[in-house]
Amino acid sequence: MTDKDLIRAWKLFLADIGRSEAELSKEIGMAQQNINRKIKTGTIKYLELANILEKYGYSIDFHKK
Repeated sequence: MTDKDLIRAWKLFLADIGRSEAELSKEIGMAQQNINRKIKTGTIKYLELANILEKYGYSIDFHKK
């Protein structure tokens, strides 16, 4: 997955849950600037992302290509 793929998936996730990044960041208690930077640079930790996704009924799955 590239940084661009992560950004695209993140935007789709936000649209699916009907939240803006600002709304989501308030709900999870993380500054919007921090989450935005982590997504754009691809430096978000797996556990951070997994916990955010799980809160909204999503999960991360590993499967062979």
